[in-house]
Amino acid sequence: MDYAAIRRLTSRLWGPVCAVTAAHGDDAGGQIAVGVLSASILPEHPRVLIQIWKANRTHDLIAAGRAFALHPLAADQADLVRRLGFRSGHDGTGKLDGLEWRPGITGSPVLASPPGFIECRVVGALDATDMTVYLGEVIAGEWRGGETPTVQAYEMIGAMPPEWQEEYRRHDQEQREAAARLLDATTDGIP
Repeated sequence: MDYAAIRRLTSRLWGPVCAVTAAHGDDAGGQIAVGVLSASILPEHPRVLIQIWKANRTHDLIAAGRAFALHPLAADQADLVRRLGFRSGHDGTGKLDGLEWRPGITGSPVLASPPGFIECRVVGALDATDMTVYLGEVIAGEWRGGETPTVQAYEMIGAMPPEWQEEYRRHDQEQREAAARLLDATTDGIP
């Protein structure tokens, strides 16, 4: 299989860059979602799918609290991507420290700076070895960004200062290596 060609195709399938936050008990955190997708054709029954990297603390909070808040980001929010996406909350620092937020209906942190948010209760989950795909039923939300466009991953990375791009590439490579180890361990050589 020509993996370079496949990557050129699959890299065009990514959705907008979104911050995902969750809480359980007194613990709250956030990360950048691997991927996000609308999962309903009925506007009166909105649902979303999110892909969450298992190594992050936010994954654990979603699994325990069975809820999350999703925040699509604007192009000028690279600092939020760096804060929430370049490391795991398991390292002991509070990724939400210093950010303006409030607890939502589910207790999930609702960030003040993104152009909007939706809050979801988890109604389904799929174990994908290195990540979990959560199906969330939307229970609240607000768009407060006017005509602000959301941003795709390649646009966000390109808008970052060069030193952040290098930091992103290092972190991305570490995650890819960890995912490859997990997937290789479960496939037993199946291509």
